[in-house]
Amino acid sequence: MAEVPPFATKWDQYLYWCARFHGTNEFTKDERNYKIPLANRLVSAREALLGGDSQWVELVRRAIHYRDGEFINNLTDWRQTQTIEQWFQTETDSAALALRLLWNDSLPVRDRFNQFAEIVTAHKVKAPISETAFLHMAMGIEEFPPFRSGRMEMAMELTGWPTPKDAGIKVGNMGFRYQHFLQFLDAVVKRGRERGVEFRDRLDAQSATWCVTDWDPLPTWSDGEKRAFLAYQGKPFTPRESSA
Repeated sequence: MAEVPPFATKWDQYLYWCARFHGTNEFTKDERNYKIPLANRLVSAREALLGGDSQWVELVRRAIHYRDGEFINNLTDWRQTQTIEQWFQTETDSAALALRLLWNDSLPVRDRFNQFAEIVTAHKVKAPISETAFLHMAMGIEEFPPFRSGRMEMAMELTGWPTPKDAGIKVGNMGFRYQHFLQFLDAVVKRGRERGVEFRDRLDAQSATWCVTDWDPLPTWSDGEKRAFLAYQGKPFTPRESSA
């Protein structure tokens, strides 16, 4: 596919680029699949905590320090998780209470985040939304994917979806910010399927969003596609020099 077609809407353009990544080997291997066994460690940690097993602390630690061959946990900032991990180890009872709220499936998602944040803040521990969303993947990563503010807000702007600020959501309201993110992913899935992009779940939508906002063009694309994609991202295009 050498030429990029004209687009009638922002969503058409965004989902065109999602489709160019979605379903490729690179997408499956490098953006989606490695996250699942990482999240499964958090699922095991939740099961241990709710079952009264003190091994939950070690299981969370293993998720934070996940490594499988070339794949590592790149979903969090180690400086933030280091502080959280230390809190889990030194104030285990308080940390367990906080996680019981974050991992309580009877609470609305926004309340899980905000009640977790209240306890964390009371103990003078920083747990930004990315790290909180990471821990929340224990509830099932396919439904509750990881979150990074910058890239997700870039995707919202590319599609015309209101950013959290546009929607009147305060920076400190993690629960409503994450809920807003999930609503955006649901729109990506729905609109994608309407255009023939068969997203399986929110994790597919999140992964495709990361590709569109962060990845370089795939090496198999034509120069025309590479140029158009980089322009879409706001980056310059440098043609590869041919060898003599």
